[in-house]
Amino acid sequence: MSTEQPTSPLGFNPLLSAVSKREFDILDHTINRAANGLYCGDSDEMKRLVQAGLMECAGRKSFVPEPYFRITASGREAWKANRPPELPRHKVTARKRRARERYERYLRLEPSMSFGEWIKLCR
Repeated sequence: MSTEQPTSPLGFNPLLSAVSKREFDILDHTINRAANGLYCGDSDEMKRLVQAGLMECAGRKSFVPEPYFRITASGREAWKANRPPELPRHKVTARKRRARERYERYLRLEPSMSFGEWIKLCR
C-alpha cells in the first residue's frame, strides 16, 4: 500500500484545494499563532485534516484534556495553496513621508486647534 498523496495527471494534489475555510483557519493558526506550532483541540475539522495527512497528533499534555496537533509538510503546502494573495505594498514617496512627518509633529504638539487650522498657520 502506497503512502503517496493522490495527484491528478498534471501533478496537482486535489486534497490541497479541498480545504474548507475553517480547516484553513486551523492551518493558519497553527503556523502563525500557535505556541510551539501546536494546535490544541479535537474537532471534526481536525479529524478531516489528520485523515488527509495535513495535520498529525502530537500527543497530550497532563494539564489539558484535549490532544495537541502539529502541521505536516503537506499541511504547509495546503496552507500556501489556499492563502489569499498578499496585498501590494504602496511605495512611500517623499511627499507622503513629509505629510506623515508634519501630521506626527502636529500630534506631538497637542494644540487646541484642528489639524486644518494648524497647517494653515504653518504655511
